[in-house]
Amino acid sequence: MVPVTRSDVNALEHILTILLGEAVPFAASEDLTPFRSCFTTAGVTNASDFVSIDPSAYGAILFPTTKGGTPDKQLNVIQVKKLVSLLSWLSAQPSPGVSTWFNLDFAGFQNHRVHLIPLPLASPTPSNTLSAVDVFRKGVRRNISDFKPFKEDRYWYSWQRHLLTTARSQNIEKVFDLSYTATNPSNVALLEEQ
Repeated sequence: MVPVTRSDVNALEHILTILLGEAVPFAASEDLTPFRSCFTTAGVTNASDFVSIDPSAYGAILFPTTKGGTPDKQLNVIQVKKLVSLLSWLSAQPSPGVSTWFNLDFAGFQNHRVHLIPLPLASPTPSNTLSAVDVFRKGVRRNISDFKPFKEDRYWYSWQRHLLTTARSQNIEKVFDLSYTATNPSNVALLEEQ
C-alpha cells in the first residue's frame, strides 16, 4: 500500500479549488459544495483516491448539500463530464503522478475540455442521386415463386387477395392497379421495371 503524502492531499485540494472551482469551506458554514460532499461520501480523501474511482460512478453517489443533511443529491451530467475530462487529461500525461496535477491550471483544463468535445460531422453530400428504378432494384427481394397460380374458380377471392398482398409486399402493386398512370419519365421507367 502506497503511503498518503501531504502532496496527495494538496493535489486533491488543487483539483477541487483550482480545476473544479469549488470554494474552500468555512468551518461555520452549513452548506456543502457538490464535489466535496460527493467525494466525502465516496471516501475520497486524496488525489490517489480520486483517480481510483470510475468517473461515471460519481454520478450515482447520493450526497447531502448541508452538514447533517439527507443524502438526496447527485452530480449532474456536466459535473460528471468534468471528472471524466480530468481523468482523460491525467491519462494523456507522459508519466502521471500525484505532482502532475499541479501542472494543470484552470485555463489549461478548459482548453483540454474544449478539445474533447466532438465536432459535428458534416452532412455528406450525395455524389450521385439514385433513380427510382435503382431504389426499386435495391429494395425488397422479389421472387416470382411467391405468386401462386390460379387453379380453381371457387378460390378466386382468396387467390386475388393473396396476389395483391404479395404484390404490395414486393412493392409492385401499381402493376395491378388499372387506374394508375405514370406521369413523368421516372415513373414510366419505374413502372416498366416493376
